[in-house]
Amino acid sequence: MLSCLITLRRMSASLFVSRTLFFRLVRQTLLGPMIMPLLVACGSATQSLSSQSIYGGRPVSPEERLDAVALTDKDGVFCSATALSPTLIITAAHCLTTTPAADVRVYVGPGEAGGMQIGQYEVKQLAINPAYDPSHQDRGFDSAYLILKVPLDLPATTYVPILVDADERNELLRGGSDSYLVGFGWSKKHVLGVKTETKATVRKLYNVEAEIGGKGRDACQGDSGGPAYGLLKSGEWRLYGITSRGSDCGNGGVWGLIGEKGNICWIKNASQAQDLELPPHYCDDFKG
Repeated sequence: MLSCLITLRRMSASLFVSRTLFFRLVRQTLLGPMIMPLLVACGSATQSLSSQSIYGGRPVSPEERLDAVALTDKDGVFCSATALSPTLIITAAHCLTTTPAADVRVYVGPGEAGGMQIGQYEVKQLAINPAYDPSHQDRGFDSAYLILKVPLDLPATTYVPILVDADERNELLRGGSDSYLVGFGWSKKHVLGVKTETKATVRKLYNVEAEIGGKGRDACQGDSGGPAYGLLKSGEWRLYGITSRGSDCGNGGVWGLIGEKGNICWIKNASQAQDLELPPHYCDDFKG
C-alpha cells in the first residue's frame, strides 16, 4: 500500500498541476484517515518522498501569520487560504471546483500533524473566479473567495495589505526578490497539516502570475491557495500571492497575483467587500 502511495505522489509531482491533487488522491482513493498517519510516521516512506517535499521551511509559531488559514472538509485539511478580512477568505479556484460551501470549514491555528483537524468556522458562501479555466491554467486567475457565517476572532492587525502600488510591486516582484510562502501542505519533515513557512525567490513575472521558488524552497501539495508575502525595505509586509500550481515540489511553481484587477477587483465586486483597503477608484475601470 505504501508503494502505491509513493507512486501516486510521484505522479502528481511529475506534472505541472494544482498543489492539492495528491491530498485528494490519497484521501478519496486510499482511505486517507488511515493512510495519512502512516505517511508521517513511516521512515521508509518519508525517505522515498524526500525529494518531493518543501525544504528550508519552518513551522510557524501560533502568534505568526494568523491570516494564513486552512480549508477543511469532513476528512481534514485539503487546501490553504488567506484571510483578507474577518469574514472574507481567498484561496485557489481549483480548491473549490467540486466542493459546496456547506462542506467547507476554515481552520485557524498552527495546525496538527496529519492534517485531520476540522475548521472552526463555517462558510456561508463561496465563488470561483469566472475567468479561471482549469483546462488552460496558464491563463491565470486561479482565485476564489469564501464568506464566513461569523467573523474570525483575530486581532485587527492580522490582515496584511494587498500589494497594488506600482513602486512596491517593482520592489517585491523583481527577479531575485525574497518571497515568503506559507501553507499547510507537505513540509521538509514530511509532515502535513502544520502551518509552515519557507523563504524562496521570485524568478519570473508574468502578466497576472509570478514564478517563485526552486533549489528546494517551494510550496507542495496541500499548499494550494496559501499566501505569498513580500517584505518592503520600509519593514512593512505585503500580501501578493495565491499558490496555484507546480511540478516536482522543491523546483518552484506559479502563484497568482492577488493585486491584479482580474483577481482582487472581481473579489471586491462579487463579494461586496468593503474593508479591503484598496486605493480609491482602483477598481473603477474593471469590467469583469
